[in-house]
Amino acid sequence: MVTDDYPPYSYKKNGSISGICMDVIQNVFGEHDYDFNVLLYPFARAYVTARDGENIFQFCVARTPEREELFQWIGPVGPSYEGLVALRKRADISIDADSDMSAHTIGTVIEDVVDQHLSLIQEELGLMLDKASGYRQNIRKLMAGRIDIWAGNIFVAFQLAEELGYDPEDLRVVYTFPDLHKDFYLVTGLKSDPDLVKDLTRIFDSYVEKGGYEEMKKRFIKSRAFGFSEQ
Repeated sequence: MVTDDYPPYSYKKNGSISGICMDVIQNVFGEHDYDFNVLLYPFARAYVTARDGENIFQFCVARTPEREELFQWIGPVGPSYEGLVALRKRADISIDADSDMSAHTIGTVIEDVVDQHLSLIQEELGLMLDKASGYRQNIRKLMAGRIDIWAGNIFVAFQLAEELGYDPEDLRVVYTFPDLHKDFYLVTGLKSDPDLVKDLTRIFDSYVEKGGYEEMKKRFIKSRAFGFSEQ
């Protein structure tokens, strides 16, 4: 399995992978006869590796129409809340519609779901996208004034600001993308063994049906409400 540095969803802590997505994976497969190793890659590398590889699985991947036919979708691993975050002191930033985004430089992460979404409308709206390989890099750029807006998962923005030594209270949510507020998934490419995918999906479906995922999801959202309450 592969994932990326995406706290609080997936990240390395004390030499091992932590986060809600990792917790869900362990809960789902912990009692079954599957051994797996998780590698931490930049998102774009993880995305391409899983998409083009065989029996390589990635989490956390947002499910969108553009990605639907590129992967086999196994099960949800965490809630996705996507939007735009700016510095609280930037009173000049006010976004009420997609067209308002063109006035500001927006930092995205390559192949992230928000990056893909904004790239589709970039030419139409004249968006200024500053693409980077990692989320931490973009938080630092936002704090240094090198970009006006941080684009991506709202929970991730507030978590990274705190981890990097900034005050999360200095951030505010300025816009959200409700169409992207879906679950992250465990996925694998089209070349992967269909029997393996079928069995993993069966295990995941059973976990979801028994309420295991919904319980973890509710606990996670409650613990992260500080990053989402201002929308």
